[in-house]
Amino acid sequence: MELSGLKKVGTAVVTSFPKGRDDESRRTFKDLLKALVRDANYPRIVVDLEDVTFFSSLDLGVLVFALQEAKERKKELAVVCKDPRILQVFEATKMDGVFDIHDSVDAAAGK
Repeated sequence: MELSGLKKVGTAVVTSFPKGRDDESRRTFKDLLKALVRDANYPRIVVDLEDVTFFSSLDLGVLVFALQEAKERKKELAVVCKDPRILQVFEATKMDGVFDIHDSVDAAAGK
C-alpha cells in the first residue's frame, strides 16, 4: 500500500482524520482506514484527531467499525485527541472506555 499522506512511527502507521465537514474527504478517509486495517503490514494504526474541527457520532461510527475489524484481525487501533469537544463525543457514547485514546502521536504509537 502507498503511504502517501501517512506517517510511520515505530511499528505504527499514523493517519489524520479529515479536519472539516467535507463529505468527500470523509469518504476517502473511511476507505483509507479500511485498507490500513486490512493490510497485514500495519499491526498498529493511529488515528490523529488533533486538527479536527468537526466530529460527530457518525464519524465515531467509522472508527467503531474500524476498531471492530482491527480486533478481528488481531491489530490495534489508537486515537490521538486532546480537544474536550471531541472527547465529549467519546464520553457521551461511552466509547472513551472502548478506544485507546492518547494525547500525543508518540504515546498512541507506543513510543
